[in-house]
Amino acid sequence: MDKKIFYKTLIFTVLITIVAIGIYASAEAQNERPTLIYGYKLSVHLPGNLSLTEIYSVSPTTVMGIATSSGNYYIVVLELENPYEEPRLTQLYPVLGEITAIATNGWPVKRIAVGTSMGELLIFNIEGGRIYQLVDRVLGADFYVKKILVLRNSTSDNFVYAVMVDEAGSGNVCAQCSIYIVSETQPGYIRIGSPMSDTSLYVPHKLISDMTARVVYAENSYYYDASYLVVSSIDKPNLIRIDVNVTYYDYQGNQTKPASGALIDVYAYNQAKSYRYSVNADQSGIATIFVERGMIAEITAWDIIYRNYTIVINTSNIPSYQSFASQTITLYYPPLAVPAETKTPPYLLCSLDVYDVTQAPNKLISRGKIANTTNPAFPFDLSVSFFSKGLSLIYLRQTGEHALTYYDVDTQSLILWRVKERDGKLQAYYYNKDYVGKQAFLVNTFTTPTGSYLYAVLSDARIRIYRIPTSIDEGYRILDIYRAGSTLISSKLVLAANKYILAAETPEGTQILELSEELVIPVLRKDLTLNYRLPDQFDSDISDDLSSFFILASNNQIIVYRNLNLHIGDQLFDPNQYMTGSLTLFIKVNPEDMDSLTVYFRHPWGETKIKPNINGTVIIPNIIPNVTYTIYIESSKPYIIPLSTTLSFSDYQDHVVVLKPEYKSYTLKLRLADDKSMVLIAPIDILIDDELLVSNNTINEIELRVYYGNHTLTIKPSTGYENVYEILEAPLYITQDTEQSYTLQRRTYMLQATMIDSEEQKLLGPVKVRITDEAGSYIETIITPLNPSLLVSLPYGQYTININPTDETQGIYKEISTTIKHDRDQSTTLIIPRRTYLLNIIISDITFGALRGSFVVYVNDKPVSSPFSTNTTLTLPYGKYIIRAQPTEQYAKVYNPSQNISLMLTRDTELVVNMTRKTYKLGILVMEKNRPVQGAEIKFISIDGRRLVTILTTNQDGYVETSLPYGDYTIEASLKGYNPTTITYTLESSSSLTIQLKPTVTTLVIRAIKFTLPYVGVAVAIVASIYGLMRLREVIRRRMARKEAPF
Repeated sequence: MDKKIFYKTLIFTVLITIVAIGIYASAEAQNERPTLIYGYKLSVHLPGNLSLTEIYSVSPTTVMGIATSSGNYYIVVLELENPYEEPRLTQLYPVLGEITAIATNGWPVKRIAVGTSMGELLIFNIEGGRIYQLVDRVLGADFYVKKILVLRNSTSDNFVYAVMVDEAGSGNVCAQCSIYIVSETQPGYIRIGSPMSDTSLYVPHKLISDMTARVVYAENSYYYDASYLVVSSIDKPNLIRIDVNVTYYDYQGNQTKPASGALIDVYAYNQAKSYRYSVNADQSGIATIFVERGMIAEITAWDIIYRNYTIVINTSNIPSYQSFASQTITLYYPPLAVPAETKTPPYLLCSLDVYDVTQAPNKLISRGKIANTTNPAFPFDLSVSFFSKGLSLIYLRQTGEHALTYYDVDTQSLILWRVKERDGKLQAYYYNKDYVGKQAFLVNTFTTPTGSYLYAVLSDARIRIYRIPTSIDEGYRILDIYRAGSTLISSKLVLAANKYILAAETPEGTQILELSEELVIPVLRKDLTLNYRLPDQFDSDISDDLSSFFILASNNQIIVYRNLNLHIGDQLFDPNQYMTGSLTLFIKVNPEDMDSLTVYFRHPWGETKIKPNINGTVIIPNIIPNVTYTIYIESSKPYIIPLSTTLSFSDYQDHVVVLKPEYKSYTLKLRLADDKSMVLIAPIDILIDDELLVSNNTINEIELRVYYGNHTLTIKPSTGYENVYEILEAPLYITQDTEQSYTLQRRTYMLQATMIDSEEQKLLGPVKVRITDEAGSYIETIITPLNPSLLVSLPYGQYTININPTDETQGIYKEISTTIKHDRDQSTTLIIPRRTYLLNIIISDITFGALRGSFVVYVNDKPVSSPFSTNTTLTLPYGKYIIRAQPTEQYAKVYNPSQNISLMLTRDTELVVNMTRKTYKLGILVMEKNRPVQGAEIKFISIDGRRLVTILTTNQDGYVETSLPYGDYTIEASLKGYNPTTITYTLESSSSLTIQLKPTVTTLVIRAIKFTLPYVGVAVAIVASIYGLMRLREVIRRRMARKEAPF
């Protein structure tokens, strides 16, 4: 053989071997089951809309469940091993009636027995982690199964079953109970109780109240011993059973309801004796009462206002063939439902019979009754109350004795007997009484293989720990009390990690407790509590080896925690921290290719085949830490390359992984252009199927590698330039090297431009507006006063806005131009300036023609000039104005403001503004020394105007008054006979003055003559008067003389 061929063959063989070993090692590693603690959740889908209500562990991976639908009950068996597939329904059994009792053979569990409300007994065999039905018997359609014991002897696994049924139905106590002993391998049965048939072995004339069997604990198991079946019963009872149905009227609901838990007092008496005791009605309001035949029974119920309702029954009137009666009590108010305080009458005390039923149904061996030998000289049968609960008999390996325990209702105490066996019979010789209250009763009693401690589990979830006595004169000593919750729902004892573990189910949740000699050590924790409960939890159970913890939640959800046995003996732990997370796969392919994909999820339990949803999402729950998973994705499309990857996570969190199967790729050449300038004016990003391939690109041509198939091309402006271009999206179908050209459209924005007049805002006429872009393209429009705004949509860019007057407004407005950056919706106001003209203002004094002082021009009531003396020139926009001139403050007393002059300025204009001087009152008094001169002529001559202003004449008071313009005056006063007087006077305010006139010489002479003449006339007059008087006197005298003459 050629050496070269030989070496090549050898190398190829080695490589194949190495690859094979690697693949094998990888497969082996992947198939290894996880050994750490982890939890996972499974959804159970059952046929016929069955709903799970309870679950029982069969093996670490299998549970038996109770399911209901439309009032029917079923037993289902579910396989829960694989966290990645739906639980497998392996078996489904319909049952008759409601499931009322479930029992196992102890530990390890090999048999599960189920009883129903219609007397059906189902027995299941558990072997190798598998379960199958072994026996299905119906003991009686009207038999209510209350309790089941799964029994065997110490030498074989031949199981027999003790089934306690009540022919009167459900109730707090046994109304008419019997016990059937059934073998799983032979037909027939043994019956203990009232005789129904003589075709089988039976023990008649017994009123059964309870049963138990001796529990034997070994190093690695415990079982119920068929050779020691203990039955609590009343022998040959001559009793009448009275079933009292207690109801109350609900006024709010206008209906009658059962008086659940109602307190019932019983007073039974005859001429020789009387008894009193109390009971509570069950949930249906039924109370079962026993009295001796021939006694009168007064039965009283109480409502919440302590009103009593009594019925009286004379049992002597009941026929001898009849052993029961029924009565009804209806309360007007809800019942008083406090716990009954019982003093059991003697006729309701039970003895404890012991039977060996290992050979059932062929043979029943009686071991007699348990004797009370507290006084060895006078032994008698041990008796317990018919109402006692929690009867247990435990074999103690350490001492060879038995512990007999039960709850005594009369003393409300837990009774613990020391029992020894002598000559095959059991003798109780020492007991302790431990008060536990009337709100609780004994449910079960456990011990450990050493037999040193006793654990009593009460209905209120208290666990009482007692030291088992070792010497003959000792009693039980309580060591500790542990509270597992408020109410005990169920309890289960298993052996895990060579330790006995108690699982207690309470309304607060599940407690898993290690029974460690003197202590009860909790294992679980949730937040700050020791009870582990999910918000929607229904039930829970643990596997025999504690490797699995099952929780039943709402909607048929089952939560499984695996490998809890690894944690026994460590510190408290919260299962929540071990609940596995999910793995979400986002598979990125073209939408049209999604349906072609298949995901193969490989895990330690095998392979799960999954189809992605339309979005390419695959959610895989229950991802366990440190487990290697393989994800293999294949497609039916030839252009998609299969993808394989391994994943492993170190925590219990949710994880997200993006997987992108590769396509065959080709060159895509893109030619890009700006829709306005061709050249890109801003950087852009290029994406294929939302994946960024190129960022901040400014060149017009670019090449990309793109996978085969349909894609979405996205071209968008880069960060910071989002307002430049519209996002471009285009479909691509790539089957070969491809060239594509795309024009990027600039984003458009609204521009609202409002034109206003620079002086009055409202336009005086139309204007022409032109908007020009960077390339020189423009739009043009006419804007009118009625519609002064322009609303236009423009692409992103720089724009020049030109505003020009039209022919109509050529003389009104100037041309303007402005530049804007249009990168958003915006509004702008453009002020159009008017054309300006020269206005020459000339001031004229129309009073005297001579200006005095300085002036300011007011345009539209606003000063617009600096002070000037004769004229000024203003520059004003086109428009209508009100012009006036006003003297400066210094000359405000000289001139009045000018009149308002209305002016329409449409060109350069000259304007004369006439000013009038202010007038003042001037009063003149003309006097000749101190005498007013009337009729004097006063002349007022303006010096500024060099003209006579007015002539006035003084009145009789020598006074004259006139109003004259401001200025300098020459005032002349003249009158005939006087010398004229002239003065110069400046009139600048209202005032008065006095002018003195002097008479001429001629006037003075004339005045002298005129002065003397009046005196001469007066003298003449006086002389004439005197003469006249004298003449008159003479005449009178003469007359009087004539009259006196006669006498």
